[in-house]
Amino acid sequence: MTIEESIENEVFLFQVFPNKKQLRLDSNLYYTINDAWVEYSWRYECIHNKAIVQKDSNLQLVIESPYIKKDSFGYPYYFLMEQDLSHGCEIYARLCFSYNMQDSLYLVLRRDEDIVDEQLILKTYIDSIFFTKTLIAR
Repeated sequence: MTIEESIENEVFLFQVFPNKKQLRLDSNLYYTINDAWVEYSWRYECIHNKAIVQKDSNLQLVIESPYIKKDSFGYPYYFLMEQDLSHGCEIYARLCFSYNMQDSLYLVLRRDEDIVDEQLILKTYIDSIFFTKTLIAR
């Protein structure tokens, strides 16, 4: 769901702004953020043979970027992690994080590489980004 669809489906609450629009993943590889917003969590329900958006009371921060093909990166994999490192999302076109009405949200970019016998050997924290409710002057 895009920001426009979020507004249209009445789950949109407000837009948030990153302190930067790009994260450098590798020497020639960047993750670009198009939009970010907070919305109610939602799901589709089939009502009278029609998919209808049903919102719930939980909130989520949504980060939207250009479409990224899953195997575009290969190894290493890249994740955006919550500040306490308890939850992360692999870098794709749309990422969602729980949101609890805080003024800002800090995320850490992690690179995972070198998997041996299905065990991750190396995790490297390479960048960070934060989102606020108001636009930050640059």
